Amino acid sequence: MARALVLKLMVAMTLGLGGVVRAEVIGPLIPGGAFETGVQYRQTISAYGTAKLDIRDTSVWLRYGLSGTTTFSGELMAGHNVMRTSSGRSPYDHQYYLAGAGLQTRVGKYRDVIFHAGAHYTEAYIFPNEAGTHHRTHYRLDLTLLGQYSFELWSQALSVIGGPGYFYLEDVYWGELEYKGVTYNAKNNWGGIIGGNAVLGDIIVVHLSLVITDYAQARTGLGFRF
Repeated sequence: MARALVLKLMVAMTLGLGGVVRAEVIGPLIPGGAFETGVQYRQTISAYGTAKLDIRDTSVWLRYGLSGTTTFSGELMAGHNVMRTSSGRSPYDHQYYLAGAGLQTRVGKYRDVIFHAGAHYTEAYIFPNEAGTHHRTHYRLDLTLLGQYSFELWSQALSVIGGPGYFYLEDVYWGELEYKGVTYNAKNNWGGIIGGNAVLGDIIVVHLSLVITDYAQARTGLGFRF
């Protein structure tokens, strides 16, 4: 019953936020054999050159505990007009496709805090629906070292995570225009992450995190655990 309700909420979020089937799943390590899936809303805001990349999208994500110390993450996304300008509008009519995958593995522990290193790679493809407009490819690699503190509150499992990260972003233009083959890189690749995760009733998963580089970029998600 609870899982059916969560599934309905996930479908509603997906339809309401603009098409799915996307990345950067940031969260705590999960138990070995556990499987999580859901939807996530994400901001990607980065400065490069004199331009500003601003993407708001929603994705389907999944996470699987390969063991008690290693977690696999992945996501897929297909959306329409997810990029934004400073005015909040799409720069042009476009389709957006993204796929990504990553691993987190435990590297140490100090008292009740465990530490895990992670790597996550994504590629996104932007195809314009307007003739004569260039298409683009985004390549992103996230490397993180996070501390995780897990505890129970009112019999619910909660985790807090935080730590530094390296977020490489490359934006490549293609097409017949003068931008063909032009590559842009983010001005600042270093930053940090802070976030929280809750597993309610051993079923419903809620997560919220903030990635901070040139700008604060929010991610929030809802899903369930098997």
